Amino acid sequence: MNQAGAPESRRADAGDARAALQAAARRCARLVASIEDMASPVHRSSWTVGEAAAHLVVALRGFTDAATGEAGRWREQIPDVGRYPERLGGLNAATIAAEPTRDPKAAGHAITEAADAYLSATAALPPDHAVPTPWYGPDATLAVSTATCLLLGEQVVHGYDIAKAVKQKWPIDAADAVLVFEAIKSMFPIAADPDAIAGLSATYEIRVGRQSRFAVRIDDGRVEVGAVEGRRIDCHIVAEPVALLLIGYGRLNQWRAIAGGKVFTWGRKPWLGVRFVGLFFNP
Repeated sequence: MNQAGAPESRRADAGDARAALQAAARRCARLVASIEDMASPVHRSSWTVGEAAAHLVVALRGFTDAATGEAGRWREQIPDVGRYPERLGGLNAATIAAEPTRDPKAAGHAITEAADAYLSATAALPPDHAVPTPWYGPDATLAVSTATCLLLGEQVVHGYDIAKAVKQKWPIDAADAVLVFEAIKSMFPIAADPDAIAGLSATYEIRVGRQSRFAVRIDDGRVEVGAVEGRRIDCHIVAEPVALLLIGYGRLNQWRAIAGGKVFTWGRKPWLGVRFVGLFFNP
């Protein structure tokens, strides 16, 4: 598998993504440090709050090692299977169990420390510098800019999970959601479910608010992400950025978002819109 990056409607500004990640990590750290019961269950998950916090630390450390040429140390904890959900799930189970920090203040500090280490390790790297990501596939790589936006998504979405578990508010900035989607759209070719896309031939236009616009072409079991111009679109999807982020990560039911006016579909085959999220594995 080659680099997961795909043509984009606009390039995510590397400085914006780095600043957003730093801010989100500090926000998560404050939230975690304030928690009284780290054993509180996360809604619709097998994880506890403490395990979700440990995952945030592990993800940051994993991408830091990838950026510094140390990704190989993670390979022995990755199941030898082809599909990325099983690879990533196995790695998560092994690494979260191996991260013992469950004290709230220590866990909060670990998140901040790991985020700072990642930002330091990648500060001098070009945004398109490819780093190995063996948890997605044996030969998979991601651009540093994509990795940064993915890590921002981890902080934003799992912060949302943790806040919900302890009944605290966790507003999500639309600008952060747009940045995360700059990474998500690059992940579509990796995250496609072979069974779900089998036999499907369709071209989608995705609009993330007014900030990002791109096409996703699915044909003959392959997924291509690129510019909209020059393509015959079967289904147009326009969504409010935060709603689309939560739908994509399985935190918001798409029908609820549609009913609330957060998502619209139209085109020659508008019914394809409700199928889109199910074509990809939940990250």
